[in-house]
Amino acid sequence: MAVTFEKTWVFNMNTNYTPASVLDLTRYQSWWLLSTLTGNRGFTDTVGAAVASPLAFAGVWTLYASSDSVTAGTDSTDRLVLAGPYDGTKFVRANGAVAHSWCVLKSPLINGSYWYLIWSLNASNDYSAKIYCTKTAPTGGTTTASPTDAATVWSLIGSSVAEQVINGNAADKFMFSMGLTSGGTVYVVGNKQGGGIPNWSFIFTGLEEYGGSDLFPLFTYHYYAATGVLRLLTANSPSDGGNTGINRNHMREAAGGAVRVNPLLGMAATSGAAALLWEPAAVNPITGRYSDFPCYVSYALTFNSYLGKRGRLPDIALNMITAAGLPNGSVNPASGQVDSSNAGNFWFPTNAAFDFYSVI
Repeated sequence: MAVTFEKTWVFNMNTNYTPASVLDLTRYQSWWLLSTLTGNRGFTDTVGAAVASPLAFAGVWTLYASSDSVTAGTDSTDRLVLAGPYDGTKFVRANGAVAHSWCVLKSPLINGSYWYLIWSLNASNDYSAKIYCTKTAPTGGTTTASPTDAATVWSLIGSSVAEQVINGNAADKFMFSMGLTSGGTVYVVGNKQGGGIPNWSFIFTGLEEYGGSDLFPLFTYHYYAATGVLRLLTANSPSDGGNTGINRNHMREAAGGAVRVNPLLGMAATSGAAALLWEPAAVNPITGRYSDFPCYVSYALTFNSYLGKRGRLPDIALNMITAAGLPNGSVNPASGQVDSSNAGNFWFPTNAAFDFYSVI
């Protein structure tokens, strides 16, 4: 039995790429995400039919500012050739106050505000980028300095704008998938081809059921790990059972604009080695589906200072089946038109299975 989602979704599923080098993979990852999010790569709908006018889809983000290391500006100039074809020479990685590439995308209106994603190759490693967000339009972008807004900036991996690993420092064949709603919510799942696990994830979504005083009613997440991401009770998970992974999931919130941790809530998960209530790896005979549960986000000042629910992720569901019980790329419903696929311990809306196994 297919579900009816809250949001209208479109997808770009299982794009494969064979890079020439580590830097080429980083460049292509950056281009693919920015190009797809701005509607330049095309989408399919919930039954797999091509979306006729992807650039006109209500959820696409718009190009706000960019630098290709030669020129920079806050205008509509497509310096990074997001319209295609991919040109890796436009994505220049360099560390420090030297010429480098960066891009700013502006979201549609999400929970009453516009939001800005800054993707910068101002990094010291060929496998890294700086990925951060602001609530107000960032300023100060030049060929040698990425833009920011200090009053509202937050990083997708910590409290400061630091480098984030986006691949495994190898010229791995990679697979990419994206889901996007008409309201601008987006997720990305990526993986080394043939590995059987998700290695890379990026999520930017407005919350449902959030409080009226919350000035940043969002959930944002980014992480890469060779051992897999999006698992519950692991150091690489948005919902962490130890002290290490929880700080990989930051945003700003209303109380003084301070950065606060917002881990996902699992069934009966609190802290440390707390056990989860795992469901059986079997299709429910009544619904024809594997188990899934709503994804609520909690609010915490520090690791163990839980203060209650912050809101809920729309349409993305928890998969409470162990890794050994249900392979990555499994689908819901178990038969018929696919509406969700499993990555780690999460069901993402899709129209096809995530391909974690092919080598193309």
